[in-house]
Amino acid sequence: MARDLSPAARETKNELFSALSSHRRRYVLYACDQTDGETTLSDIAEQVAAWEYDKPIAEITSTERKRVYTSIQQHHLSKLEAAGLIAVDG
Repeated sequence: MARDLSPAARETKNELFSALSSHRRRYVLYACDQTDGETTLSDIAEQVAAWEYDKPIAEITSTERKRVYTSIQQHHLSKLEAAGLIAVDG
């Protein structure tokens, strides 16, 4: 059954789909979901790097961690926040 959406609803839906289109953003959401409330970007980046490089957190190199941290900070947090999926302080 097709349902007509208002332009605003359609835009919201598109923004949500866009936010979820990146595997890294989905990893960020999953990592946030595993915490007990607030967390830090460093902790999220470390966990995402471990999943992406398929190794334990203790084996992630500083280069791997920094690469993921920078990407999340510069590209992904703003999209997730704009879609209303996370709240970012600072």
